[in-house]
Amino acid sequence: MAEPIEITDEELHAYVDGELTPERRRCVELRMVEDPALRARASTLRMLHYFIVAAYRELPLLANSVAKTST
Repeated sequence: MAEPIEITDEELHAYVDGELTPERRRCVELRMVEDPALRARASTLRMLHYFIVAAYRELPLLANSVAKTST
């Protein structure tokens, strides 16, 4: 039986961010099928990624709101 492919935290972050090559992305996806803990880590990172993107998307709205109320 072949050794499982090791996925580093850096690679998992790159996977969530869509920065892996198609070949390496496929390796990560195959490994996640076999490893529920890796799947859970990816899911958590994906959630954090969405929260961060959403927070930064709202920053200009908040800055405009503060500027309007302070004048």
